[in-house]
Amino acid sequence: MLSKPDNGWVLVTVGDFRTEASYLADLPFDWLRSCIHSLRFNLPLSLFIEEEGTVCYINAYYSVTHIICEDSDFSAVVHTVRDMDMLDLTYQIICDIRAEFEDWVSWYDFEQGEAHFARRRTELAVLLDEAEQLLREKAKLMHKSFK
Repeated sequence: MLSKPDNGWVLVTVGDFRTEASYLADLPFDWLRSCIHSLRFNLPLSLFIEEEGTVCYINAYYSVTHIICEDSDFSAVVHTVRDMDMLDLTYQIICDIRAEFEDWVSWYDFEQGEAHFARRRTELAVLLDEAEQLLREKAKLMHKSFK
């Protein structure tokens, strides 16, 4: 779902839909917090993508995901991905952030310095653990399993 971050950009792939997200939104922190909120309160998952000029919103609940992209005139295009729900997206987000953990720590590097990166490293690890625990609990209730 998320490629390796590269100079403040990442490729986002959901089903056949692909777009790039920029560092203007702190994607790993924002998305993990959204996953946690969605799982904890049984609400649809909503993710924001800043493309520097256009924006996309990924919205998922059970069995379907909708991606709404709007351009600078606020015209919108909707993409639907079937058989991919909020649990699938959360699992992919967790796996992809864990796989490139240090790159995500430095994703949003407006602030420089080791103290800043140490704080981000700790906070990101906590968010990953919390999202993973909530995902396990919700998946068990839904009789769904992940590797």
